[in-house]
Amino acid sequence: MERVRVRGIYSTALTSLLQQRNFSIVQPSTKIQERFNLEPSFEPFDLEIKDNEDLQGIVAAGPTSLIKKVELILSETLPDLITHRIKYPLHSIYWGLVKSSQRAGYLIDLGGDLGFLPHGKETRSLRSGEAILVQVCDLAASGKQLILTMDISLPGQRAVLSSQGAIRVSREIDNETERARLLKIGQRFLPGGWGIIWRTAAYGCPDRALNEEAQKLVSYVGRLQDHPDDGIPGRLLVFEATTQFEFPGAAKRRLDELRSAVIPTLPGHHQYKTAGFFKTIDRAESRLQELLSNGTHHNNGHDLEFPAMGKTLLIEHVKLDGERIILGRGRVVASDAKQKIVKLEREIRGEGPYDGLRASKATGDSTLTEFCEGSWEYQTIYYCKNKSLKGIYANVNTPIEIYPDRIRYVDLEIDVTCEPDGTIQVLDQEKLEAALQAGYISSSLAERAKEVAAQLEAQLAEKLSV
Repeated sequence: MERVRVRGIYSTALTSLLQQRNFSIVQPSTKIQERFNLEPSFEPFDLEIKDNEDLQGIVAAGPTSLIKKVELILSETLPDLITHRIKYPLHSIYWGLVKSSQRAGYLIDLGGDLGFLPHGKETRSLRSGEAILVQVCDLAASGKQLILTMDISLPGQRAVLSSQGAIRVSREIDNETERARLLKIGQRFLPGGWGIIWRTAAYGCPDRALNEEAQKLVSYVGRLQDHPDDGIPGRLLVFEATTQFEFPGAAKRRLDELRSAVIPTLPGHHQYKTAGFFKTIDRAESRLQELLSNGTHHNNGHDLEFPAMGKTLLIEHVKLDGERIILGRGRVVASDAKQKIVKLEREIRGEGPYDGLRASKATGDSTLTEFCEGSWEYQTIYYCKNKSLKGIYANVNTPIEIYPDRIRYVDLEIDVTCEPDGTIQVLDQEKLEAALQAGYISSSLAERAKEVAAQLEAQLAEKLSV
């Protein structure tokens, strides 16, 4: 069985799903042990799954074959899954060239793409054009922004060789005798200036196997001064493939359902965890569990904040390649917490044509947009200063999520517009096809987007004929 370690806010739902598909869950957290009746396991993992930086999905790191297997499972289970295969995997090591200095660090050319190296002790004297050894240590939500470090780590299954020099043991190993044994082994093979971090999987592993892994990692040190095959800048070492999965609105709801089959779960659990309502959700679900244990009838709703009249919300428009665009801020002019609907009004600023419409922007223009949580589309009506119609733009997207401070969705590229004279157009179908070819979306999600666009086209035509 393939061994996977799962961490983060989706761990209960994903553990349930992956167990059903014959994955072995290793190094489970205490909560996962309790919820799935698992014994503590210190086995090494073949694949690691953890939260994305913004909590809107996960990152999976490991062999390409296993990542593809997980991708298939997720795409079959989550109707609006978005996939980003990362060109520059976590832990990969490059000879990069310093391109320019920024306020908080440096932009580094990795051979066609740029990474960001934050300021630190080792970066103080870097010069433009200088070749430096860097490692990918973190990814932004889309994987498009690479965060780099000059502190090099060489990862293995049971150990990580670190250029920072210390000998450390995973905090999950709390047996003092075992910690002392690992610290002693770590002192035997280290080249000057290097240290070792014993991972959780080192627990109870025979000395001989640990020695062999340490020696294998030490053998990589000599390769760090090699010249990349494709020149400088270029990649020197790669240890594992990396893919990020975005979980939009429908995916989160399905994950809520998977979690609720294991432990009492409020609707919107994962959505509100991404918004930072950790303690509120935990308290509410603890209370729910008490009510269920006492046989008390319970309400499936929750009392978390829903945007009220007069509040200003951001519109977070996420592109399929991971780019996040703030379309602007809108004032709530209608709010229905029961139906999960808000209407936003915005004043138009600036000049130029409206995207997809024949009309141009003018002082005094405004928009009215209705967002319904869970909807695969929304429509924005553009008005002149005198409230005459300038056009309608209907956006096709993953199911809308309404947060206390923002509206969020992933744009599915295809759109429908309606002019004041009744002309209706379906736009950007070629962009949807390109996203399918790039692997961002599944064929079923692409078909769903086309169906929604066709429904909008018919709906707008019917509205005009009345």
